[in-house]
Amino acid sequence: MPGSTSPTVRTLVRSGKAPHHVVSHEGSLARNGWGVFGANVGNLLFTNSVFRAVNVRGASTVSDSLLTELPGNGEADAHIERINGEFDRYVIPLANAFRPEFEGSLRRLTRAVERMTIPTVVAGVGVQNIERVDGRFTAGESVDQAARAFVRAVLEKSASIGVRGRRTANYLEALGFPTDVVDIIGCPSLNMELAPEQIASPADVTPESPLAINITPSASRMGEIVETNVARYRDLVYIPQEAHELALMMWGEPIAYRDARLPLYPSHPLYREGQVRFFVDPEPWTAFLRERQFAFGTRIHGTIAALAAGTPAMLLSHDARTLELAEYHCIPFQLVGEAASVDAADLAATVDFTGFNAFRAEASSRFASFLAGMMCPTSSNRVRRMTSTTSFSRARPTRLPCFRSARRTSTRPPFSSIAFAGCDKALRLTRRGGAGVHPALQAPGSGRCRTWPRGRTPIRADEDRRSRATGQQPQAVARAMKRGCVTLAAGV
Repeated sequence: MPGSTSPTVRTLVRSGKAPHHVVSHEGSLARNGWGVFGANVGNLLFTNSVFRAVNVRGASTVSDSLLTELPGNGEADAHIERINGEFDRYVIPLANAFRPEFEGSLRRLTRAVERMTIPTVVAGVGVQNIERVDGRFTAGESVDQAARAFVRAVLEKSASIGVRGRRTANYLEALGFPTDVVDIIGCPSLNMELAPEQIASPADVTPESPLAINITPSASRMGEIVETNVARYRDLVYIPQEAHELALMMWGEPIAYRDARLPLYPSHPLYREGQVRFFVDPEPWTAFLRERQFAFGTRIHGTIAALAAGTPAMLLSHDARTLELAEYHCIPFQLVGEAASVDAADLAATVDFTGFNAFRAEASSRFASFLAGMMCPTSSNRVRRMTSTTSFSRARPTRLPCFRSARRTSTRPPFSSIAFAGCDKALRLTRRGGAGVHPALQAPGSGRCRTWPRGRTPIRADEDRRSRATGQQPQAVARAMKRGCVTLAAGV
């Protein structure tokens, strides 16, 4: 009828926050002790990507703030009834969810999905560690049970489940699920930015080249990698991703470490020279990486952030989880345990983006086709199966139906970088060398680290808005600066 409008499609997305919601570093860390980003800020890359992809015209898209699987919520009638009554679908971006550390959340999420009466879409789920036992893949009996129950619950409300790679598809097949209900779509985060179609090999790396490094402290050779490159490159910036590293930077909460070569304490050379950046939003993260010549390290989403920014990057793969994504997306990688050299110049000289550039459009098409099929209003419209013989369009993501009407949103955090500074005297003392806690973080005469408890909310919302409008530091941060704890750097 003339003048009639289509009903609004209401979508709930499992994520820490919506891409356009600005949360400061203090606010990000204050939530539950592990951050609004769920312990690792790399999670925001794929949750933001999925949020934007489903946030099309005619849709009302809301983040669940990671509340659905909190203890009690998965079993709470009122919580699930509200979701069923207020939303038309529940979209669940996931990463390596089939692992022991996530089992509790996975089981609670399963109970929530089982009680929902709306379609459920899962994108990008993967398995952490698997092995062959009696000729079949397993992640351990308990994880297998949790994964089987979750996938079964999802498939009752969805035509298929989107997984990150062939390894996870083989795992689900071993759990008893047919191949026609499993779609390999990789990681959604590579669709986060419309980067150049072709990523070129980096120019020759010199000691003055602007570089970025990311590390997994528990991986092998990390101390060697950091020490080698810190000594050779003056503009090497470390980009941490984990909540406890932000807690170190914000409140001085110490991190247990065994290798003094790792940047896990404030008197490390990278901290002393202000060469550490922690980003709580993908946009300033990729904006910073866009100005780097080359990025490398063991973090898969740290590598993807660089590639999404159009910056050449190499993954130093240290486990099968990261290797699965690298192989699917043709991301340049070396096995960290077998790399002949961990020097940035040597890595940059061997990086090859031929496969990545060739497969990129097809990978985006697979992701968009999966979402388009899953977001159909009727459950009878099953998504087109994706096999090795399927022909996909080479079109750019912006020309695909799923992305054509996607709304552009932006995040403008008030502080895009954060680094230790303290008072001038403390810095002078620190630069003289020596291990231990940064002098600005020590209570006088105690020798103990002075911390700011997580439980306090450091900045009120109105105070934070006022700080952004005036360009001044919030009062709570100013008080922290007076105590010599931390300085927030506006801009990078």
